[in-house]
Amino acid sequence: MPSALGWILRADWLASMVIQPPPNPSKLDCDTPLGREAIVGESRVMARVARFTETLCLKSNSKTSDLDCVFADLSHVLAVAEIKTRNMDKKQLEDFGTYMISNSKIDAGLIASGYLGAKFLLCVGLHDGVVMWDVNKDLVYDVEQRETQATVNGGTKIDEVALIPVKDATWIPWD
Repeated sequence: MPSALGWILRADWLASMVIQPPPNPSKLDCDTPLGREAIVGESRVMARVARFTETLCLKSNSKTSDLDCVFADLSHVLAVAEIKTRNMDKKQLEDFGTYMISNSKIDAGLIASGYLGAKFLLCVGLHDGVVMWDVNKDLVYDVEQRETQATVNGGTKIDEVALIPVKDATWIPWD
């Protein structure tokens, strides 16, 4: 298996293979106040998951990548990850029963994890901790067409979404 250091350059190349160009490259959602706030929250989630898994977190520099980071030790990439934050607590998420995410994010993560021979982690920061799923061929979830929020800044779109069961998540409380 290639070393983690050897994959750092390949991770950006891989991210470029699975990105979808933004509709308006002159005004990316991550460059707005809400987008920057989401990025700060996602960085906190990455740091907490890295401590929990005892790994290093290597963050993508791409603003349009479908993948947010990889987790590695000093010799191997252990996981690729999609990182999200939500304005709710664990109880509220449990009341929904599932976590809804664009199925294209799941597809991109599974492609990258297969290429790297690593896990695909979906990590969501909440008010009281982080929920983390190991998304793999054994995880059973539904896929549906739904109207969703288009971006962190609002709007709507029709999207194919994955409904990931909350019961299958690992709970990581904030320190």
